[in-house]
Amino acid sequence: MRAPIVVRLTLPLLRRGDLALARAAGARRGDVAAVRRALACSGPERRFARALLERRTHLWLLRADQRAFAGDFVVVDLSPPRLERRAALVLELKQGASLVRAGSTRHQVQHAAAVVAAAARATGALAPAAPFEVLVGDPTALLAWLGAGDALATRAARPTIPG
Repeated sequence: MRAPIVVRLTLPLLRRGDLALARAAGARRGDVAAVRRALACSGPERRFARALLERRTHLWLLRADQRAFAGDFVVVDLSPPRLERRAALVLELKQGASLVRAGSTRHQVQHAAAVVAAAARATGALAPAAPFEVLVGDPTALLAWLGAGDALATRAARPTIPG
């Protein structure tokens, strides 16, 4: 398997659209269309990303290659000052689904470790073998768990996740 493509999302980049994502990922002229499709965000994914980035500035959000079976997004919490203490979350958005902790054996996230390593190489924000968890669920539930929902839940008030 080739390394999955990842790109760090920012609010200005989200506003500029999928072509901007492909260019930010360093796509060569002949590869722009394929990379654009690999990183394209649906409306609900774009709304999720915008809400998270607006409300949780200490989190970096990366779009994962949709062809890589590595989830939709990677979240890196930059709060720990030491690189080796940072972990990642691999998120798979499923409209209407209950929030669950999943193993990377699920089809949609089977290459989660590869996307975390790619995120580490692309950003330098975490170690290549950083620990990670996979969360699957409705975007609203994921935002609430991450403390970026409408009520800005605290970590202590987070719902527990089965799995």
